Amino acid sequence: MQRNAVLQAGIFPAKWQNLIGRKLEQYQTWQLRRQVYAQTLRELETMSDRNLDDISIARCDIRRIAAESARDAVIGR
Repeated sequence: MQRNAVLQAGIFPAKWQNLIGRKLEQYQTWQLRRQVYAQTLRELETMSDRNLDDISIARCDIRRIAAESARDAVIGR
């Protein structure tokens, strides 16, 4: 259920609506970060060592780069 549908239904008092709204936004942010992290990780892990070397990425840095990518995706949203 989307945030607006829950909040507009008038089921909860105003202070609860604010709390529910913030929690839903936090969940959506977490979900976006998880998706971006997984996609970046998958894409980099499937690359050959030669391709990674061409873009100056060491295989041991893939998880860190994926985490940075996920964090930046949320900031740039």
